[in-house]
Amino acid sequence: MRHHLPTYIIVVVACLLMLAGCTGKGGTNHVPQASDSLYTEEEAKAIYDYEPERAMVIIDSAEMVGNITDYRADLLRAIVYSKSSGYLHLDSAVMLCEGLLQNDKVNRDTTYLHDIYDILIISHRMRQDYAQWMRWVTKKADLCRAENDATEALRTEADLGYILYSLGRTDEGLSRLDSIIGLLNANGSVARFDASIIALRRKIDVLRATDRYADIIPVALSIVERLDHYEQHPQDYAQDSHRLSSDPDERAGYCDFYRTKAYVVLAEAYANTAAAQKAREYLSKVEGTRYADSRDAHQTMAPVYMALGDYSKALALYDDLEEHMGTDTLTADYANILYARAEAANATGHHAQAYNYLNRYATLNQALTDSTLSGKAHEYAARYHAQEQQLEIEHQHAALIRMKIYIGVGLLLIVLSIGFAVYYRHQKSILRRKNEVLVREISENMRMKRAKDERVAPAGDTATPVNLGTLPHDELFTHICDVIRRERLYLNPAFDRQAAIVHFHLTKEQIGGAFSRGSEFNSIADFIRDCRLEHATHLLETTDLLIGEVASASGFTHATTFNHDFKARFSVSPSAYRAEAARNARN
Repeated sequence: MRHHLPTYIIVVVACLLMLAGCTGKGGTNHVPQASDSLYTEEEAKAIYDYEPERAMVIIDSAEMVGNITDYRADLLRAIVYSKSSGYLHLDSAVMLCEGLLQNDKVNRDTTYLHDIYDILIISHRMRQDYAQWMRWVTKKADLCRAENDATEALRTEADLGYILYSLGRTDEGLSRLDSIIGLLNANGSVARFDASIIALRRKIDVLRATDRYADIIPVALSIVERLDHYEQHPQDYAQDSHRLSSDPDERAGYCDFYRTKAYVVLAEAYANTAAAQKAREYLSKVEGTRYADSRDAHQTMAPVYMALGDYSKALALYDDLEEHMGTDTLTADYANILYARAEAANATGHHAQAYNYLNRYATLNQALTDSTLSGKAHEYAARYHAQEQQLEIEHQHAALIRMKIYIGVGLLLIVLSIGFAVYYRHQKSILRRKNEVLVREISENMRMKRAKDERVAPAGDTATPVNLGTLPHDELFTHICDVIRRERLYLNPAFDRQAAIVHFHLTKEQIGGAFSRGSEFNSIADFIRDCRLEHATHLLETTDLLIGEVASASGFTHATTFNHDFKARFSVSPSAYRAEAARNARN
């Protein structure tokens, strides 16, 4: 997340600093001190939600001048990384937390443990690593119970309801949530009240994921009822939670925030149960709250307006969401925005815009190639070409006027060409720096993974269970994984699922279950490809083999397949990876 500034910016800043030094008192420059308010944990926390890179600089400076300890700095860095949706950043957050758990001082401080467990829970939730998510939820709940905080344990365990749904055990997940909600139902405690709101929201998440909108309505109404009671009768609740302040303004803000979320959920549920009037009623309530302008509210409200046919309101919300995204448009959220814009444009007769949006959506979301999408694209294309022909007729009438502005357009194109050249060079420099950081992180991750594999499965450990077919899916996966990595079976281009079946004397169902149910991989083919790509990174860093030779030495039969899979996995081509790895090694 740290980047080098362009040279011209450094020069300008240097000049300004020299000017400031010449005009300051006594003509001396300021040397950063530990007492400077900039270099504090509080300053980093104040901005790391929306300026993570600057927060990282402040954390580094605070550690450097001694305002915070090294392990406190690592915890803050992990918090910043966990707020990103990028896989490598989440991976960095996990590695930092796992490193902190090796520190005796951290393990003796339960406050640190709570923070670390929270970061691990968030990171694995975003990575959809359900096994690890469940592991850290359980550890956090156990820690809470060890501290006699049953309420916080129940609040944490509300995550288990969604995890069970994600693992295909929906009824069990809802049953667990209902049990937790029942235990938290009684009034009289702020902590219990707050935990019940979280548990109810987790239940809504499961119901929404299963399209059970009619069942969502009573749950959301229950949230509103509990918020109303807490806000109107605060004296009936013991102030026993650090999450909720006794300050009336903060209490009102808390209630307004969660009430807004409940109103949006109710509007969505009513819109999806053909109760348009009720949906509009709750949307109107949302617009009267202080959190109506939040991105979270806009993201949920926009589809409701689309379902109700209020395209102008929906598009206004999408405009705001797109503005906040900035250049971060390689996301599913942005794909949804493009698709919604295409539908709105088509419904309002702007067929050329609809065609453009749908083409962009199809490019961004290549998985959506069904016949319905293709039919809409052709329909929009036909209407677009009809409009194009009409425009061409009008352009012919304007030919004389266009002749007068050719010179101006030519000059403008020259200026734009120069500007584009400068911009292209700057973007290329940015891309190179990003690749440099990306390759450094990938290389470090691969080294750590290889070291871990060597510790877990040392050479010579060839003990094999008597009957592999009786092992649970996760244990069978671990055994197969260890053998394949230890014996480097993946380097054989002919080693595939059938070869694995023969090698381990298992059925295709047993092999398939071990990987699809006992690991993060969809299939053994995905795992073998992952091993080959990891091996390729090592060869790219340590040998002078040609790219095609690296592909063959890593178990790939075709260099084109290798190039495609490598870039899909690491977001950089093999040749660019080798160049950046060599540059990093020199530095």
